[in-house]
Amino acid sequence: EDLLVQLFFPNPQPTDKWLGFVNTCVVTILYDDQAAGAVDRDHNMDNEGTTSPPYNPNPGANSTVYSVVALEDGTSLIAGDFTAFNATPRNRVARLRADGQLDRGFDPGDGADGFVSTMKVDSEGRILIGGAFSSYNRTTRNGIARLQSGGALDLSFDPGVGVNGPVWSMAFSGSDLIYVAGSFDTVNATNRNYIARLKSDGNLDSSFDPGVGPDGPIYAVAVAADGKVYIGGQFSTVNGVSRSCIARLNSDGSLDMA
Repeated sequence: EDLLVQLFFPNPQPTDKWLGFVNTCVVTILYDDQAAGAVDRDHNMDNEGTTSPPYNPNPGANSTVYSVVALEDGTSLIAGDFTAFNATPRNRVARLRADGQLDRGFDPGDGADGFVSTMKVDSEGRILIGGAFSSYNRTTRNGIARLQSGGALDLSFDPGVGVNGPVWSMAFSGSDLIYVAGSFDTVNATNRNYIARLKSDGNLDSSFDPGVGPDGPIYAVAVAADGKVYIGGQFSTVNGVSRSCIARLNSDGSLDMA
């Protein structure tokens, strides 16, 4: 930021020469002197000739981003309901470089055909996505899929017919179990009201059975170190017991009454 400073008397008199002959200067606030919480102007810069495309006046995604994951190498993953990032086609999933530009080494192909609302990365760098899509890169995947680190669909993860409604949240338990929660009532044609647990290959884990489950959708799920499962959403009961919008489940899916 540059500020012009001028010193003068409204009605100068001969005795006012103590101001000196130089009464104008420019004060510069350095570009990199950014306050805590200020937008990082070096990240995905606008109107910059070195970006791709150059001099992009409105960089970023062309619609809603629902999930962001920061990776250890400085890159980041984004997911949502966008179809392009920085004017390059990317259907609902993309990876960004540390400077905020699109990482073209991550190629999802045709990507997801519906919005992606939640995303997690496992210990092996594989990417779990959940949402309201029915296919990923033209391969059937209803509501949940796993991607390889480069963006290709991981065919070793097969949830069958998947879920019959949007997935809003996911959580890992250990290295091989995956909780999915949302607005569905079946998983791979098996009754599961709003929450289910999958094995690492995508198959339903039948040892986790929430019974009737909550009476409304789940928007958030988290797993504690002791294996207890916390759920939050728009429900008033869980398995017929009064629980207003938040509850804790045991590792087998039953309601924790403690």
